[in-house]
Amino acid sequence: MSVERSILVRLPVDQLGIRTLVGDIRSAAARVGKALPGERTDIIRYEGLSSRLEQAARRHLARAGAQYVEIDMIDAPGDSVFDRDDADRLPAGADAARAWLTAGDVAVELRDPFASGQTVHSAFAAPAPEPEDPWEAFDDRGRPLFGTAAIAARFRQQAQAAVDGEDGAALSPSGVSNRVLTEGLREFVAQAGTPAWVPVIYRDGSAGPAFPLRSVALRDEIPVGWRTHRFALLSIRHTEMDVEVDGAWFRNTDISRPRPAGQTDELAYKLSQTQLTKVCESGPALIYLYQTGLDTAILGFYRAVTEHLMSRPDSLAVVPMFFRRRREGAAVDRSVGGYEPQSTFVEGTPWTI
Repeated sequence: MSVERSILVRLPVDQLGIRTLVGDIRSAAARVGKALPGERTDIIRYEGLSSRLEQAARRHLARAGAQYVEIDMIDAPGDSVFDRDDADRLPAGADAARAWLTAGDVAVELRDPFASGQTVHSAFAAPAPEPEDPWEAFDDRGRPLFGTAAIAARFRQQAQAAVDGEDGAALSPSGVSNRVLTEGLREFVAQAGTPAWVPVIYRDGSAGPAFPLRSVALRDEIPVGWRTHRFALLSIRHTEMDVEVDGAWFRNTDISRPRPAGQTDELAYKLSQTQLTKVCESGPALIYLYQTGLDTAILGFYRAVTEHLMSRPDSLAVVPMFFRRRREGAAVDRSVGGYEPQSTFVEGTPWTI
């Protein structure tokens, strides 16, 4: 069978432009550590520079007199290049490489994923488990549920298992529609019982911060006389909302970048914490939130809303606004700021105490 093999190659830093290349790799690594979540520009640059160095090491290895030493695998985080300043990262048995670093050269780790080796038979082999039974949901009269009703039942079941503390249970917002997700969260935030901070796991396997369920006793009445704001959840997402709102809660360019879903959730949560504090610093505020269906933004926003209500009751009310498609040919029966909006929205259940 093939096995992975690792060697260190000695490269003289005064040749081949190695000194400059190593400096660029160190600089790129530092920038990666300071990049925003999901920002891959510096990661791609770091990987490109590292590949150039490894290619230089392979070319040098083909020359007569090239020096190398075989080592145990290095699984700890870090660069593939070693210089005098990080000699302590070298594994045991790499004394020759330490001498190269003392002389001012660098050592570059190269890996061969298909070196020849012995076949290893596992002593713990077991047959694959049988596939799980398909999940089904039924209403109170035993009739099967489909579509949105089935999704709502599934989300409710997951949330109930999570607040009951079942092993491995968690909120799974991925694929749950905008309205079902928002109203489902509200139902369990307001549910009576022992407060529970439940885990949030997305389809990509990433985790968001825990969500506080059974945490506040929400009521259905919309406060009267509070300062009122109307926000779209995301900018430049559904422009038909523009005539309805005063602004956007999140910038689409910040929230919609490719990154693990759990990181987007956490970013939306932290931004919302800051913005809710500012909105409410002059007195109680009523927010009408015109929502889009990005699950991570919804989780992040309503987690911040819940925690705000836990610490500052009577300071905030949020009314979700859900898009409703107009029937084809139906007449426009209202005007906003002199415009005839092409979309209609319906109010969800308020979040306030």
